[in-house]
Amino acid sequence: MSDPTPNPEPPPTAEQLIREGTAHFQQAMAYRNEMNIRVARRVTSLIRGLLFGAVAIQLIGFFLIRLLTGHMNDLITTVDTMNRQMTSMSGDMAIMRRTVERMERDVQAVTPITTDVGRMREEMERMDGHVAAIDQRLQHVNGNMVQIGQDVGAMSRHLVVMQRNIDHIGGSVHRMSAPMKMFNQMNPLR
Repeated sequence: MSDPTPNPEPPPTAEQLIREGTAHFQQAMAYRNEMNIRVARRVTSLIRGLLFGAVAIQLIGFFLIRLLTGHMNDLITTVDTMNRQMTSMSGDMAIMRRTVERMERDVQAVTPITTDVGRMREEMERMDGHVAAIDQRLQHVNGNMVQIGQDVGAMSRHLVVMQRNIDHIGGSVHRMSAPMKMFNQMNPLR
């Protein structure tokens, strides 16, 4: 009578098991290398994008500060000229006031003219006070413009320091990506 059960397959040999294990290990290493390369590419592209954005923001800030400082000197010069002119006007007002006082003494005989001259003198004194107030305000504005100029200079210095830091970060990124380049060269599937 014949045996109804088929012959079982012989158990795999040690060499077959080693080959099969080696093949599985190589597949796992290839998959790991592929994942490392993907992660490295993503991280590198993110860092490049961030660095590009930071450089763009810094360039925009630098050009805005450059534009502001370029016009700041003209503005300071204009305010200073206005300040000198107001001071000159104040001196002219004092001369006019003295002249009006002299005229008032000379024309005391004519009452209506004297009254009008008195009113003119009062108006001149009021104007003199207004001019003096304007002069003080212009001096304050001039001081503010000088302070703004100094602040803009400080901002410019901070941007230079920030540029150096960004350059340092870029160098660090290149140093950090160097080990990943070694893995790319070690990839057996290339």
